[in-house]
Amino acid sequence: MSELVVRTVGLSKRYRGGVLALDRAELRIERAEIYGFLGLNGAGKTTAIRMLLGMISPTAGHAELFGRRVHAEATGLWRRVGHLVESAAAYPGLTVRENLEVARRLQDARDRSAVDRAIEKLGLGEYAGRPARTLSLGNLQRLALARTMLHDPELLILDEPANGLDPAGVVEIRELLRTLSRERGTTVLMSSHILTEVDRLATRIGIVHRGRMIEEQSADELEQRRNRRLNIGARDLGAAGAALRKAGFDPQPARDADPPLLELREPRALDAPDSVAKLLVEAGVPPTHLAVAQEDLEQHFMRLTADAEPRNA
Repeated sequence: MSELVVRTVGLSKRYRGGVLALDRAELRIERAEIYGFLGLNGAGKTTAIRMLLGMISPTAGHAELFGRRVHAEATGLWRRVGHLVESAAAYPGLTVRENLEVARRLQDARDRSAVDRAIEKLGLGEYAGRPARTLSLGNLQRLALARTMLHDPELLILDEPANGLDPAGVVEIRELLRTLSRERGTTVLMSSHILTEVDRLATRIGIVHRGRMIEEQSADELEQRRNRRLNIGARDLGAAGAALRKAGFDPQPARDADPPLLELREPRALDAPDSVAKLLVEAGVPPTHLAVAQEDLEQHFMRLTADAEPRNA
């Protein structure tokens, strides 16, 4: 049986003025999972992360890490957790190495070589002696990530871990997190607005919208749920559409297609596009384009959050 590292039960937070930031959120994250936590700005992601870390108290429900309830005094838990919330910060007058040494002592990580390993792991070697105030935003982010990993945590909770990184840095962090998960069994909860990275990395994805969890799926389950369509091009789209309707299909104009295309969503078209091509050839309107397309995570996310918006009466 898999071990639950993160569990929330009816986790809710209401702020003064009646603002409901999180409404009965239920998260389940198993050991070694990389969990992508997605939502628009203000959706409730950071509120949930802060409650998981004991930074703020829930209005209702509770959170558990490693089977223990989270509360401000649960000090033993934090030795097993590394976290980065919202923005990277450092002591500006201290060097990179000095910042990490302070963090090592605060975290009671007794292995002094942990600082050197973190510097190497995050590619900070040439900046180790520089004051933090001289670092670029990307290298400041690397320093913050290095600090989260000093004590070899079992759980990493990362709010926008790729913030400020250049494309090469984004790839490096992706591979680092994947290696930690696969080789060391580290569990990762990450929120990010870079949905292509989440798509490449996450083994499970949860989407929160207006404080409510609207979807939670494994990457494999999500792959099956994303809309698929057969895109069709022809010199005479009107005639192609008429031939398809005569055969019992429901062709629709493909959104944002340039040049214009038709699309079919019926399973029999998706499973056998060759038969659709044959039908059009026999009808005298051979296809100039025929391809099965699937929405990516960004398209799925935008569709799901749009569908979750209240409709005007």
